[in-house]
Amino acid sequence: MSRMQWENNASRHLSAKRELGNGRWDRILKARLTDLSVADNYEEAKLEWRVTGRCWWGYGMVGGPQTSEPEWVTQTNHSGECLCGHKIVYHFEIENTENGTIECLGSDHITSYLILRGLMEETGLAESEITEAMIKEWIKVRVNSMKAEAWWSKYGEEFEKQFNAVKEYDLRINIIETNKKYWDKDLQMYRKVTKIRKKGQGKAGMHFLPNFKMASIVWRWNHPDNPKNQQTRRGYPDKVLIHDLAWFYIQLEQHKETVRKEDSLLEARREILKEADIKFKDAVKEEFANKAEDSAFSALCDNMGYPYFDKSFATNEWEESFIKDMRLRLTTGRELSEKQANTLLKLVNRATEPASDKQINYLRRLGYKGDFALLTKQTASVEIDDLVRRNER
Repeated sequence: MSRMQWENNASRHLSAKRELGNGRWDRILKARLTDLSVADNYEEAKLEWRVTGRCWWGYGMVGGPQTSEPEWVTQTNHSGECLCGHKIVYHFEIENTENGTIECLGSDHITSYLILRGLMEETGLAESEITEAMIKEWIKVRVNSMKAEAWWSKYGEEFEKQFNAVKEYDLRINIIETNKKYWDKDLQMYRKVTKIRKKGQGKAGMHFLPNFKMASIVWRWNHPDNPKNQQTRRGYPDKVLIHDLAWFYIQLEQHKETVRKEDSLLEARREILKEADIKFKDAVKEEFANKAEDSAFSALCDNMGYPYFDKSFATNEWEESFIKDMRLRLTTGRELSEKQANTLLKLVNRATEPASDKQINYLRRLGYKGDFALLTKQTASVEIDDLVRRNER
């Protein structure tokens, strides 16, 4: 669009936008803009200027400049003041597109016609399509950006130090335990489902009260699942978040101890499971080894003409020791003596032969109440020993 075309369109619509009035500061600004323009009258001169989009939050705050002063502000020779001479906080850069002059104005004097031209160039919209709401939004976005930049310059380093120190513990402390449970495969136990505390309880700032529950710092600041997190929405933290972060940071060692105790309990649980798993695997390994050994020993007994036998055929310590010795003799290739073979056969047969009349009569005298028909010589011998021990007490 040529300058002449832009002037013709603007002249028909600018009356509906914010204009400079006839007050003192407005009159001064009109005169100074005209002096810096190619045109020699304000109505033509104002159309030579546009906003560049650059802005700076500088003087006017407690403590003086909030960030290093940019060169475009310095070269105007009136930092902290609008071109009109009025004290300002927000510095907006404007450019004369006819002679290249750079100046800065305060937010009160960024009139619509200056923003209008910039918006047309940025958006490609026709001048008639740009609304007052769009102009206000343009100012709002840039002012918020300046505030964020100034805040980070002054407080950003300390904030990041504290936030990075607490973020891991915040997600462990500032949570809510639900009534739901889930099965933790690693710990082999049911655990309560927890979720981030998105909303605090109690009056803001009253951290010392017992009913105070802090909303998660991470959730409020930059959690990816929070579409309204402050980092995205406003660029710097609000006062409540700053105060909560500072309090949590002061209490950090206490929170670390809480997490450490919880982790210690979980680690103890893992160690117990690990030990139990090792014992189980060892038991399974031993069982398979015993089965393999028994299978080989059974084949050996068949080859040597003996029935299979193991310690289950014993009813006392002597018999168990005898059977162990006989297994060792056979597996090492030694023959059993006739007496050893007869004793062994007696023990093995006893496990299948029914109880003798002598055993049954003795059991009756001892008061045995079981089914005599189910007793073998071996089980009868075990019952007799057991009843004798009981009667001796």
